[in-house]
Order: sequence, then structure tokens, then C-alpha cells
Amino acid sequence: MNSCVFIIGGSRTGSELLKGIFNKYSDIAFVNEMHLLAPWWLRKDFQSVVKNVYKGFGEKINTDKIIKLIKENKLQGYYWEEFIASVNINKFKEVFDTSDKRLVDVLDAAMSEKINSEGKMIKGAKFPLHYLYIDKLLNWYPDAMIIHTVRDPRAIYYSQSRKYIAEEDSAYIIFKKKLLQFIHISIQSFLTSMLHLKYKNRNNYYLSRF
Repeated sequence: MNSCVFIIGGSRTGSELLKGIFNKYSDIAFVNEMHLLAPWWLRKDFQSVVKNVYKGFGEKINTDKIIKLIKENKLQGYYWEEFIASVNINKFKEVFDTSDKRLVDVLDAAMSEKINSEGKMIKGAKFPLHYLYIDKLLNWYPDAMIIHTVRDPRAIYYSQSRKYIAEEDSAYIIFKKKLLQFIHISIQSFLTSMLHLKYKNRNNYYLSRF
């Protein structure tokens, strides 16, 4: 039995649907996207914010300081917006504040609290790290199951290119947004295909087509 299950992949590839199915019909409890690590050109991640504000992990970080970052709206991702309301802070604190307080301990404390609160047996997370950092996930959890979600790039573009368009946008702004999404999705499709080639022969890797 795998100790953890991680859903990874690019945007608009059916990961949210897959997570919902597993949460409802399996003994896996998934935490939402935490953005612990992400490329600098994509977004600010949890690690960079903590290093910038608290100058590192270890003794410099604890649960109270994480909550302070959330309340100051410094952490990206909807997981942190629901963290205080949905997580038993005392249970999270018991696990995290007695750990080595590394980046992996943030993830592990969140997953541990999730399975305890739902009475399930298997830890899971959707996109805890950007897909470029899968090696790190497997270094933390060598026997974890990796589910890689993919989708036809044309379908991804059709879905993603309209996501951020507002009614008041001019024709130029719409063109610019769609062009940037085209570039992003092209890069994403190339990188995720390389990721599949790298891991496809591993017995703890599964490709899920949406």
C-alpha cells in the first residue's frame, strides 16, 4: 500500500474532478493545492514567502507564524484561504510544531490532520508542489503513488484562455491574455510530456487522461 497519493499535472487537466472522486469513494483524504514550491516565473510559493518574511524554516517558523501569513494574505492558493476554517489548528500544531519544521513537515502535518479529521487511512494531496518538482516529492515519499493528469492541449487552451477574461476587457487585452495563455499551455504541454517520459516505467506512476 502506498503511504501517500499525489495528483500532479498542468492546469485544466481534470485534477479537481479526480480529487473529488477519490475523496468521496476511497480511503484517501486529499488536501488542496498548497503551492509549497513553484517556479519563480509562475507564482510566489510558500517556501519563498517564508524565507522572505522569517528568513528560513526550523526554529524560525511555527504554526502561529503560518497563521499570521494567512491573515496577512501573503500565501497564494485557495487552500490557505480555507485553512483556518477547515483545519483543526490544535491538531495541526501538535504535529508541525513538534517536527523539524521543514517544508515537507508543512505538507505532512496538513495531510495527517486531514486523514484524522475524516477518519481515513491514506494521505493525499493535489498539486502540493509544481509538477517540475516531482523528484522532491519522491525524495520525501519514495513509495508514494504519483497520478499525473493530462489533457489534449487544445481542450486546455479552450478552457484556460477564457478563464481570466473580464467583460470590460478591450480587444487588445483579450488578445494579450489569450496569447499569454497559449504560450503558457504550450510550455506546460512540452514539460509534462517530458515528465511522462521520465517516469512512465515506474510502478508508482500512473497517467490519467481527461
